[in-house]
Amino acid sequence: YIPPLLGWTRAAGWVLYGALVQGLIASILMGGLQHWRARLLARQASQAQHRLLLSEQQLALRSEQLVEQERFMTMLMHELKTPLASIRLSVDAMSAPHQDEADQRRRGRINRALANIDAIVERCALSARIEQRDPVIRSAPCELPALLADLVAGTLESARVELHIDAPLPALFSDAQLLGVAVGNLLDNALKYSPPDALVELRLVGASDERGVAGVRIAVLNLPGPSGLPDAEHAFLKYHRGERAGFRSGSGLGLHLVRGIAEHLGGQVHYALDAGRIRFSLWLPCTPR
Repeated sequence: YIPPLLGWTRAAGWVLYGALVQGLIASILMGGLQHWRARLLARQASQAQHRLLLSEQQLALRSEQLVEQERFMTMLMHELKTPLASIRLSVDAMSAPHQDEADQRRRGRINRALANIDAIVERCALSARIEQRDPVIRSAPCELPALLADLVAGTLESARVELHIDAPLPALFSDAQLLGVAVGNLLDNALKYSPPDALVELRLVGASDERGVAGVRIAVLNLPGPSGLPDAEHAFLKYHRGERAGFRSGSGLGLHLVRGIAEHLGGQVHYALDAGRIRFSLWLPCTPR
């Protein structure tokens, strides 16, 4: 009714054609809006496709880098194993009944250095395998007391480790080899960074997680050494080493490997302080993943 009041058209004509004009205007506006929306959606789709292409390129590049890393680790292990074995044979050949105490100490330092190099190489290789693909999990009944006793006996400082086992323990089905690597890293870490000659405690108990899932908990406790307390926020990060840990050889992969193995076995690993002692605990479910 506004056009007739403004004198733009006659009232009779507006009554006949006003609805058509209004419909035409509305259609033009709606068509323009739809066209704008279609262009907006097309632009968004183009941007999404571009992002997808970039993601695919980055993924392909990452895959190539992982393959190259695996080749490098394979080559590194092959190249290092042979000279290490030769050095170890030479050191063993040097042993003689008339060796004095100083010679024995030197031989012990050489063997410890060789063991450290072996451990670093193995950790690098295992870390690469875990990151590149899921390792094959071979779940079977695990005799944990015997496994832990063997791990303690195999350390270079077994006299410093106290093993405590709380019975009865639930039956555990897991991968004994991966579990041995994880606990061995925790023990090595505790022995390496605790004060010299300080005792390290290794505990084994049956424990359920926060969801009530039955499992076992393996805890390693030690006093803080010259390197101080671990950084709770970064302790499990790859290649992380404490600011004062430089006086000890290491790759910064030990705790990172423990976390990766725990996740693959369906478990968890935690760090906490326990009455002034550093405590790393590994929980595993009784049943396979």
